[in-house]
Amino acid sequence: MDLLLEIVLTNLRKTSG
Repeated sequence: MDLLLEIVLTNLRKTSG
């Protein structure tokens, strides 16, 4: 599992609201 990928996904979700 890529840690960076997880962070990016979390950021995207946070940005989406």
